[in-house]
Amino acid sequence: MVIEYDPSASVFRTLCSWTGTILQLVLCKPMIYVLLAMHALFIVADFLLWRYHTNWEADADGWQSGTRQLPKLSWSAGALATSLLVFFIVFYGSQSYSRFYALYGHCIGLGGATMEWTALVKLHLIQEPAARWNAVRFILAAMHIMYFGLREVGAVAGIDDEEWATIRNRQLLTDGEISTLKNYKGYLPFLPVQWAMLEAEKQLLMEDPTDSKSETLLHQQLQEKAFAFRGHCGQITNLLKQPVPFPYFHVLNLMIVVTLTLVAYMLVPMGIWPLTMIIQFVASLVLLGLKEVAVCLADPFGDDAVDFNVDTFLLAAYKNAIANLNDDHAPHGSTMPSEITNPIKGNASLARKSV
Repeated sequence: MVIEYDPSASVFRTLCSWTGTILQLVLCKPMIYVLLAMHALFIVADFLLWRYHTNWEADADGWQSGTRQLPKLSWSAGALATSLLVFFIVFYGSQSYSRFYALYGHCIGLGGATMEWTALVKLHLIQEPAARWNAVRFILAAMHIMYFGLREVGAVAGIDDEEWATIRNRQLLTDGEISTLKNYKGYLPFLPVQWAMLEAEKQLLMEDPTDSKSETLLHQQLQEKAFAFRGHCGQITNLLKQPVPFPYFHVLNLMIVVTLTLVAYMLVPMGIWPLTMIIQFVASLVLLGLKEVAVCLADPFGDDAVDFNVDTFLLAAYKNAIANLNDDHAPHGSTMPSEITNPIKGNASLARKSV
């Protein structure tokens, strides 16, 4: 569910937000608390070494000598690991961001192909509401099946009964058609697209049935829209099935753990443990937050704050199709409406000059 926000809002109002922020993404998972606990263990170990392994005999100046604590680690030693981690996170985030907008483009393409298909159906099929709806409802059903079936690439597979009921209640498929789709073993969104092409082929209205050239052109236009629709479906499915390679993701997680562990260790010599805990918390929050945001962007079909509002896509396409088919505007031809004054006067050459 995409969260709308006001970029002009105050910084404090933005910082105090919870829903959809890295605070929600990170603080609801155990990793940051493990890193804080690790830093606390280093502090305790350093204190115990100082407490029980210190020579308490004073030297000539009255200072205690022979103090033994955890070995100090220079900040320069962790600079390389930190720099590499930032690079890995930024690269992973940029790849996820590119995927995010590629997927969004294909989602918009689905809606556009549906609108264009509906317009062609209205222009070229017979003037019968049932015939038009039969040709359009299958495309809308394919769009619903596409979005509902995206869970096949996640932990849960298939379309559940509630989603099938949504398709049925919107009068997109009959019970028999739903049963056929449930038993279909191929690429599920394409079967309703094929049904829509069959409906269009059967119902195609020709001014001159003997004009095979016009018939071929109209068939080609409808098929191009149907295959464009299928192309967007295939791109979405395959992009989701091919994320950033797992070895890279594994290395990224390994570097996060190692680097933040080094930071937790290097902060110990500062001695002021409340301050070091805050620094460890902020560093872990930012780095883990960047990774979690990238993970959410990589698969924007779900309930995360950055995910697409699929219900809005489906409902908009459904309402647009019905509104288009219900429109009963008739062409005026050479008759000018009484409320309109024709700005074009004279012959064609004069009209061109006036423009």
